Order: sequence, then structure tokens, then C-alpha cells
Amino acid sequence: MASADKKMASVDSFIFEPPSSPGGEAHFIGSRCTKCGGYTLPRKMLCFRCGGEMEVAPLPGTKGTLYSFTLNQQPMPGAEIMPPYIIAQVLLPEGVIVETVLIDADFESLQPGMAVDMVVEKLKEDEEGNDVMTFKYKLAK
Repeated sequence: MASADKKMASVDSFIFEPPSSPGGEAHFIGSRCTKCGGYTLPRKMLCFRCGGEMEVAPLPGTKGTLYSFTLNQQPMPGAEIMPPYIIAQVLLPEGVIVETVLIDADFESLQPGMAVDMVVEKLKEDEEGNDVMTFKYKLAK
């Protein structure tokens, strides 16, 4: 497939939208409560806080805070990456926690509360030759 014809596909189109063009920004696809304004990820029909109706809402997700983390040393069946790698929970400004992989970090020096930035990477190519994109996080500079 010619590079001009290539598209970016999401590893999980229910929660993640990769950039629509080179240099564009990725975002998560969550829900926002029409009553209390709370956010959820993944999308929900009803708010767990107040019972209000939820509407689809983009969550930028490009910046966050390291909430918790662990070092995975066991291979997962069907996984696209091999251990060891850091599994992290990232708290987004909207109050949503995203589980992700943390890259380019020394596990021993990590602490909750550290600032992190989203990184969008090619995971693989799909059957049509499109780039399947995924999100990870790295420590902010």
C-alpha cells in the first residue's frame, strides 16, 4: 500500500482515537454526565456518581499524573510486547484513570504523582496495510 493511502487505525476504537493526520493529537473517547459533569472511560450510559445520562465526550489524555504502577515480568498470551515492562495507571485531569504501558522509565525511581505525557506509536499493520496505533505514556520532561 502506498504511504499516501495508509490510514491510522486504533488498537481499540471504543476508547482511543489516534491522530487523524501526522502531527495531530490523539484522544480518548469517554463519556461526560449531562447532570454533574463527571467523566468516565470507557463510555457508560448512566453516571455512577449521580445517575444522570452520559454523552460521548473526547478526553484529550495527552498529559496526566502517574497514579500507580507495577513491573510486569510475565509474558501474556497473545501480547504484542514482551516483558519486562511497566504497567501504569495514569490519572487524567478529568479524573479518569487509564491503564497503560509506561516507557523509557527506570522502575526503581518512579513515584506516584509524577507528570507523564502520552506517546502514540505504531503497534502493527492490519490486514489492509494500515498502521494500527496504540497509546503509551512516558515521564514528562
